[in-house]
Amino acid sequence: MMLFRCDGGGGRNGFMETFVYIRFFLVFLCLSLFSVAPVRCVDDGGDGGGGGGHCIWYSDCMVDPQSHQSIPCSYTGPAKKLSSEYIPLLRSTCPNLEGTNNDTYLCCDESQLKGIQEGMMLPQSLLQRCPSCWRNFRDFLCYMSCGSKQSDYLVPKKLIPVPEHKGEEAIEEMDFYVTELFANGFYDSCKNVLFGSTNSPVMQILCGPWGVDDCTPYRLLSFMGSKSNGYSPIQINYFFENHDIEVNSTSIHPFNMTIIPCNASIDNATSACSCTDCPASCPHAPPLPPLPVHFHFGSLDGMIVVAIIFFFLLSFGFLLGAYLGTCLNPTSGGSPADEIKAAVGRRLAGVGLSRSSIGGDLSSGDEISPLHTVDGGENGGCGASQGDSSSYSRFGDAIDRAISEFFVSWGTFCASNPISIILMAIVISLALGCGLFFFQVTTDPIELWSSASSQARVEKEYFDSHFEPFFRTEQLIIIPNKDLVKAPAGWGRAFNMEFLKEVLKLQLSIEAIEAPVVNSTRTVNLKDICFQPLFPDVKECTIMSVLNYFQNDYDTLTYAYKNHTYLDHIETCLRNPTSNNSYCDGCPNLMCLGTFGGTVLPYVALGDFPNNNYSQANVLVITFVINNHFNKDDLTDALAWEKEFITLMGNYSSPLFKVSYSAERSIQDELDRESHSDVTTIIVSYVIMFCYIALALGQATTCSRLLIESKVTLGLSGVIIVLLSVMASIGIFGFIGVPATLIIVEVIPFLVLAVGVDNIFILVQTYQRTPRNQNETRQEHIGRVVGEVAPSMLLSSLSESCCFFLGALSMMPAVRVFALYAAVALIIDFLLQITCFVGLMSLDIARQEDSRLDILCCVQCGKKQDARQADSVLFRVFSNIYAPLLLSKYVRPFVVISFIGLLCSSIAVINKLNVGLEQNLSMPSDSFLLDYLNSINDYLSVGPPVYFVVKDGYNYSDVDRQNDICSSYGCNYTSIASQIGVMAGLENRNRSYIAEPPSVWLDDYFDWKRAEGCCSFLIANESVLCPADLRHNDSVCMSCSDATDRPTGEAFVQYLPFFLQDNPGTVCTKGGHAAYESAVELKRNATNHITVGASYVSTYHTILKTSQDYYEALRFARQLSANMSDMLNAGSPDGTKRYEVFAYSIFYVYYEQYLTIWEDTLSNLAYSLIAILVVTYVLMGLDPYSAIVVVVTIVMIIINLLSLMYWWDIQLNAVSLVNLVMAMGISVEFCSHITRTFANACEGSKVDRSKEALSTMGSSVLSGITLTKFVGIVVLAFAKSQIFQVFYFRMYLGIVLFGASHGLIFLPVFLSYAGPCCHRQNKLNAAKSCSREILTNDVDDDHTDSHLHSRVTVETS
Repeated sequence: MMLFRCDGGGGRNGFMETFVYIRFFLVFLCLSLFSVAPVRCVDDGGDGGGGGGHCIWYSDCMVDPQSHQSIPCSYTGPAKKLSSEYIPLLRSTCPNLEGTNNDTYLCCDESQLKGIQEGMMLPQSLLQRCPSCWRNFRDFLCYMSCGSKQSDYLVPKKLIPVPEHKGEEAIEEMDFYVTELFANGFYDSCKNVLFGSTNSPVMQILCGPWGVDDCTPYRLLSFMGSKSNGYSPIQINYFFENHDIEVNSTSIHPFNMTIIPCNASIDNATSACSCTDCPASCPHAPPLPPLPVHFHFGSLDGMIVVAIIFFFLLSFGFLLGAYLGTCLNPTSGGSPADEIKAAVGRRLAGVGLSRSSIGGDLSSGDEISPLHTVDGGENGGCGASQGDSSSYSRFGDAIDRAISEFFVSWGTFCASNPISIILMAIVISLALGCGLFFFQVTTDPIELWSSASSQARVEKEYFDSHFEPFFRTEQLIIIPNKDLVKAPAGWGRAFNMEFLKEVLKLQLSIEAIEAPVVNSTRTVNLKDICFQPLFPDVKECTIMSVLNYFQNDYDTLTYAYKNHTYLDHIETCLRNPTSNNSYCDGCPNLMCLGTFGGTVLPYVALGDFPNNNYSQANVLVITFVINNHFNKDDLTDALAWEKEFITLMGNYSSPLFKVSYSAERSIQDELDRESHSDVTTIIVSYVIMFCYIALALGQATTCSRLLIESKVTLGLSGVIIVLLSVMASIGIFGFIGVPATLIIVEVIPFLVLAVGVDNIFILVQTYQRTPRNQNETRQEHIGRVVGEVAPSMLLSSLSESCCFFLGALSMMPAVRVFALYAAVALIIDFLLQITCFVGLMSLDIARQEDSRLDILCCVQCGKKQDARQADSVLFRVFSNIYAPLLLSKYVRPFVVISFIGLLCSSIAVINKLNVGLEQNLSMPSDSFLLDYLNSINDYLSVGPPVYFVVKDGYNYSDVDRQNDICSSYGCNYTSIASQIGVMAGLENRNRSYIAEPPSVWLDDYFDWKRAEGCCSFLIANESVLCPADLRHNDSVCMSCSDATDRPTGEAFVQYLPFFLQDNPGTVCTKGGHAAYESAVELKRNATNHITVGASYVSTYHTILKTSQDYYEALRFARQLSANMSDMLNAGSPDGTKRYEVFAYSIFYVYYEQYLTIWEDTLSNLAYSLIAILVVTYVLMGLDPYSAIVVVVTIVMIIINLLSLMYWWDIQLNAVSLVNLVMAMGISVEFCSHITRTFANACEGSKVDRSKEALSTMGSSVLSGITLTKFVGIVVLAFAKSQIFQVFYFRMYLGIVLFGASHGLIFLPVFLSYAGPCCHRQNKLNAAKSCSREILTNDVDDDHTDSHLHSRVTVETS
């Protein structure tokens, strides 16, 4: 079953794709450019202005105390010529400013160009994945800082004196005029460029407090020029003007540089930005295939129309057949006496009947049956054509006779040796039951519902073994009390100060947990087990909490400066979680980054907010991220801490809020607890059934013999036999080592009791109704009864066992194990019934004949006397009232039409049956997880991560192979990352369930390798990454950066370990340690040579709430990964699949079953039906008609049960599949006994035979299985477990009601119309017996229907 918690995590590295540890910010991009010396302008025609302007600044005058950046001096002269020796530096930094013939005039000198070069490193590492964006960004900053026409678009607004240089002034504030066309083009070219490790656009960083959603061209430029960003030495005010204007009598030509759109190439050697960074570059993707259309006839539901047509066809066919049958057989339906008299009259009148007409080659001593009639139709003989003798029929008769004779002998033997038989059966059962000492119960949902060989399970094992398992998460969902927690004006309740302070206390108390480790004197705290993404540089735990915007500090939370409050800081962090600044003058440098060095994403830490309006959130979400391990032995510390966490939260309460909580181990713990929570309910259910069985078996003829003729001891003994069979079955598999499941413990006793009790009632009640023949001993009497009913018991038990053995072919572990345990238990139960129970019945009959009391068997009350045979009240009701009424002339057609209607109405809704298992149903009704799961559905707004794994063997060092993976410029439009990006588009995500563009380690590795200050190793040891603070020391470190090309060949694997070790920071933003440490598997051989093994590209699913959301997300991810595999293998020379991609998310292993649940259900039911058909056919004496009748009735029961599941909101899943397979087995009990009795009855018409079968077996079926189960099922309605209430109470009730209605109402009527002929051997026996009775006795009309008929029945038996 599927249990999954959406807590915003990604996988091992995908988690940190969500919380990127960005301590750098692009806001200093333009600022670092202002830290250069002032320059002089020259009218080189290269600026974006339209006039012949000059410089406005030149050289540094002073240092800004706030940003620690240099402030340029005011200068209004022309630009100066750049020395030729610095032309190479200019070409690498601002090539757009280079003049001709080495005559380059700029507002920058040599030192300023060096400063620009250093300042370019960070923006280049972020933006170079989109060449046109980077080109536009670079050229814009170069023109602003060093352009020769600055005065055309820049206007100094505020000058301040320079203390160190008397008479000089520095620029403190200026106005920058740009055209709206330029601003929009500049913004559009970069707005979709992704920062790979955060899976979000770089505008999240560039736009400061506005973030991505609220960013505009004006806000982007304004933030970059604002002193409040903490980096800018001067204030730059941007103005949008589309035409030349005059400012202070000076003509201004707004800056209007030519913009290269993101879908255009910057030169012939460089491709345009990729589809991931520029939607305009995306090729027109073919539309997704249309969704399956529901079957319709016009505006009407197609299945309803089909059901209506089917109903009329079946009804018309039945009525026509019934009418024709009545017309052709006008004498049908007469009494047995009438038919016997007619037959005898024809016989005595000389009406000759050939041997063939009675259907047999009788021996010379055989007489022709007077019961046989010439006409066919509904009579017992069925006509000559069906009764013809053949090897086939003789072989079937031989099988039937041999089975009956064997059971007569066996029953007589067991009744004659009861003590030894009972002891032997008990000893063998107890010996098998010793396997209980090795009994193990599996509660792990993965082991229960996912086969070890299933695709999801194999892929999970691959992922866990190559990348480490998904993180363990402990989560709180905190809902404020509406009455006590009031929302601040314009904010949600989650931001109430008193509420936040109380939550902070709770969070800190959790961080302080010290847990004792099992079997150890150690204690463990959170830092011992938590995920620390920047370890060893930062040794803080990853805690996703809004309070981490204040570094989990009480004083920081409550700090207020002038009008700047905690809400202002939260507003900044909600817009830009990567911010390291509160953006208010005079405020302390508050940052939004958490103490662990990463971002706290609002949609992960908040809940219950409308349309991404985080400031209106009413719920807080706190997530503690714990390391997970593939080796379960390494989880001891985590399990110990989680146990203390659950204890703390279970005892915690606050008047200000309610907390829904969960630990990683909670689901397992609750499943374990659930296995014990309803023990009392189950015991009460069984006790009630036991009491009913013990009381119902008895049959008192007089009040004085009530305590003698009761069957309490025998009934309880029968129940004990059922329990012994279950114990022996469990013991056998305990010896073998097959672990059991809770379903086995909960369901199999119920199933075996249903079958076993039915057989017990049939055996006992048949004995009670069968008189003992003259000179027949008790043992022979019991043997004769066993010979009569044991074949029917064998038929039902063997059919059900074969049904379950075939059900064991299922790939679903819970279904397979249940089927195996059930099949063996049913076989053992049958063997114990025909051995141990027969012996017990023999002893009980002997006790009764000795007039000894039941239970107190040593006490004798009265004289010895033979046990009296009498019909029970229920039998008399069936014989005298129910059967005649049901099989009357007008009731029979009504019954058939009604059941046809029920069948067709069920067919109409089967295709609408819901598939899945909602998580809350799997928990006990008093579980704390129910509240947590409901809170997830109500409040959380983040989907689970998904990884597209490229299996080991891929050649990443080859450029063509790289282009099939990456998403930056130069990569293929059909690459893995590009396909994910297209599916994440707004127009596709509702179908694809892909929410975000991918995070691609290969893209960031390329950027890291190109960027200055990133790739660097120690000169003393080339295999060691140079520390970030030493990388500019050329005497210690050597750079391995290469801005011209991607790493390929040996260089690819040589520097990849450095990338995966490097933490991101202000020196290098693209370090891959935190985001990609486990996304790439590095393999080393004996010579320490490195190769790349498996790797993955990650993204997120959209918000998934229902079971359908989960399995449809899995379905689409698999389709997408199959397309990726095909793409990687396209053009393979030998046509083989060398490369494989698969999709993985933590919930896939739970929901995979629902992709094939209909196929599994239909195949399991089909296998079961085939088994029932074959066994019934063989054990009914090769009678195909009886087998078909049984199978048709069972199919109707199952179809009706499926419709009940629809109407009663029972989903189709593994649990209900187990119940359907069980229903198939129990349905055999409702059908097989009556059908076999009908087939063996030969007196009278089919209606009379049906009456006899219903009277003889119907009362036993009703009392033995229907009423027994009904009284036990009612108790299950009061179970605490919702699974019991829904899947057991509702489905079991449906099984019993539909089974009883079809077995006791429909089947007898169906047999009266289309039942099989009686078996040939029974027909011959009946003929000879009846001939003797009729020829030697006067047939009295008044006794024909009772006395003669009963004698015929006895002789037939």
